Amino acid sequence: MACIFCRGEEDLTDEHVFPAFMGGELQVRDGSCKTHNAKFAVDEGVLKAATTPLLNLLQIENRYGVVPNAPLNTKAGRFLRSRPRMSWTAPGKSDFRAL
Repeated sequence: MACIFCRGEEDLTDEHVFPAFMGGELQVRDGSCKTHNAKFAVDEGVLKAATTPLLNLLQIENRYGVVPNAPLNTKAGRFLRSRPRMSWTAPGKSDFRAL
């Protein structure tokens, strides 16, 4: 088999179909060369960091059966609580207030 990205046949490694950090276990045996495996590992690291809160929220386990910890940023919560109240009157209706 050859690398699925460059068709090279040297230094082949197993390639996860779905990232291992998201619980992916299905692999393509000898599916990528070491060069492409290393390049995608960097991209997967960025993806992992960006999706950790979602993985935690949805309780998605990694390949070791562990759900990642995701610290929460409370700034968003303060922003949402500090939003001004809105009020308006719908046409033909009495005054309606949204909290």
